[in-house]
Formats: sequence, structure tokens, C-alpha cells
Amino acid sequence: MTEKEFYQKIIEKVSDKELTDFAEKKLSQIKERNEKRVSTLTKNQVENLGIIESIENFLKQDGNFHRASEISENLGLKVQKINALLKLMEKSGTVIVDTAKIRGKGIQKIYKISE
Repeated sequence: MTEKEFYQKIIEKVSDKELTDFAEKKLSQIKERNEKRVSTLTKNQVENLGIIESIENFLKQDGNFHRASEISENLGLKVQKINALLKLMEKSGTVIVDTAKIRGKGIQKIYKISE
């Protein structure tokens, strides 16, 4: 049972005015806390926005397709982090994704900034 459900049950089941007022106050605090949480970016989200901007700048330099490993080497970040952010950028339409056969690596995704 969540805290919200707990206070809702108190309001439904208890007839004591003081307890129901307390529960309503707590529910409004929970609602405010949740609204604030939704409207603010976390530390990681803020960090990711900066990295996404760096990825965009790198891809805009020459306008060619690049592998995630090339981008990660250039930015000094792990390939997994770059791949995760490139997926987000693909969903938002910021990058174009294609595949290329790389000698010794097999088929890999390559990325280019959309224009």
C-alpha cells in the first residue's frame, strides 16, 4: 500500500474530522511533491542534455555518418552511454540511423545529424 492509498483509505473509512483533515493535508503535500518532481530535471537528465549537445556538435562537424564508438572516442565517454543517448535522439528525430558493414566488426549502426 502506498502512502497515497493509505491516506485515501483514512478519508474513506474514518469519521473523525481531525484525522480526515490530517489525511487531506498529507494528500495535498504528496500531490505538490509529485508535481515538483515531474517539472524538475534530475542531475543525470541535465548531464545528458549536455552530452546530447556535444553529440550534435560532433555530428554537425562534417555531416557524415559515424559509429557510436567513433563518437565515444571523440567525446571520451563510454559507448553504452552514447548508444543510449543516440537511441533517444533517434526517437526524437535528431539523428538519422543507417547500417554499414564494417570490416572486422560486422554490421553496425551509423548515425548522422538530421537536417
